[in-house]
Amino acid sequence: MGPLWNSRELACRSCAAMLMQEGRLRPTKAPQQYILYVIAGTGKLALVDKDGATTVAEVKYKPDDVIVFQPDTLHNWKNDSGVAFEFLGVVPTTPRK
Repeated sequence: MGPLWNSRELACRSCAAMLMQEGRLRPTKAPQQYILYVIAGTGKLALVDKDGATTVAEVKYKPDDVIVFQPDTLHNWKNDSGVAFEFLGVVPTTPRK
């Protein structure tokens, strides 16, 4: 799913996505800061090493959590709830002139 909107005034890019019940996402990272708001679902966010094989830290997430990723934070998701993991992500961008 691509951006829902791009706005010069808001200076951000956003997307919404979902992970099905009891699903898992492969390790991923973004080259810039990324802000995520959990809409539904519970599970674990794992910070992983550069190979994506070893979990360095783990955080439980739940609805209404806000998670801020710094650039190049390699992580993966595990949805351990009986509902889809739904989230809204925002990537701050440099305002255009």
